[in-house]
Amino acid sequence: PPLGDIEQHLLPTVTTLGRTSNGWKTESHGVIPSGIEIGPAAVAIGAALLLPAVQQAREAARRAQAKNNLKQIALAMHNFHNAHRAFPAAAISDNKGKKLLSWRVHILPYIDQAPLYMQFHLDEPWDSEHNKQFIQQIPPVYVQPSHADLAKEGKTVYLVPTGEGTAFEGDTGLGITSFRDGTANTILTVEAHRDAAVIWTKPDDLVVDFKNPLKNLKSALTGGFHVGMCDGTVRFV
Repeated sequence: PPLGDIEQHLLPTVTTLGRTSNGWKTESHGVIPSGIEIGPAAVAIGAALLLPAVQQAREAARRAQAKNNLKQIALAMHNFHNAHRAFPAAAISDNKGKKLLSWRVHILPYIDQAPLYMQFHLDEPWDSEHNKQFIQQIPPVYVQPSHADLAKEGKTVYLVPTGEGTAFEGDTGLGITSFRDGTANTILTVEAHRDAAVIWTKPDDLVVDFKNPLKNLKSALTGGFHVGMCDGTVRFV
């Protein structure tokens, strides 16, 4: 933050004024020396002492926002389920089975992005001349705050697990009753490592390797990564 935001916390907390044989004397006691004697070095030391705390606070805020993003995505998935009696498929496909657009496009009306959804040509692939213009219009809910720079390329780290035994196996969306392990024990979305980021409109997600299940997940954030569960909760692994 700017120095002005923290300066009030660096000012003296106790000031005394007294008379001596040589005149008046004032003393200030606080976090760091202040007043006219303060110099750039003192300010730098004070800021350096506060920097770790500021960084931790920022990291906590980013983590909270990331968790909220996954909650909004889960809510959108459930609203989609209520309307269609199933979660969306991992990809919008044509009648020949060719994958065209991601599930992230499919749930746009449920994250307050209906006008954007209406502009897509759903019968064309993500990189068609028409659809590729929307890559840069990535919705805020798909932007992971710790990796916000990826949004400049229209990329996101919010993926769904695909493959046999996952919530998104096959080419059609599954209903809640399909999750025999229970919705609280089934992963719906993941916060992948930035190296696994994909263009948000592209039908590309996390192919789970059960021999190495943490591939493209480990170290997504400091200490772990978020997963959204099918019951709508979000956990930090």
